[in-house]
Amino acid sequence: MEGQVGGPVRADVHGIDLYEHVDGLVFVAFNAEASLGKAAPAFVEQIAGAITTPVPMSAKQELAGEILSASYFEASDRSRFITFITAVEALLDPQPRPAAAQELVAKLIEIVDGSGMDDGTRSAMSGSLQ
Repeated sequence: MEGQVGGPVRADVHGIDLYEHVDGLVFVAFNAEASLGKAAPAFVEQIAGAITTPVPMSAKQELAGEILSASYFEASDRSRFITFITAVEALLDPQPRPAAAQELVAKLIEIVDGSGMDDGTRSAMSGSLQ
């Protein structure tokens, strides 16, 4: 490169680069982009095969797919994000808590049910604990 440029050449490094001052120094960077295409008929054949092949899904997977589809009709980014999270949560298979944790929650439910709070508040808290 120095012969083609007619002077000293240094690689253009991304970030901090320390070097001694050289008169006429030129920075050089190379960029390359590669792409691979597919023949359209082969692509269409693969898509057609995928569409016609039934894929068995569980009830959870169907629900997650329905929720995900609904996300495309959300107006705001925030509500779309919440819908995405809900679709993922629909796929979760929660594991039971340890016995000690279950006993503690049962006691908390008893305390809430026996409290003097109004029915709406008591019902909401008990439902959340359950």
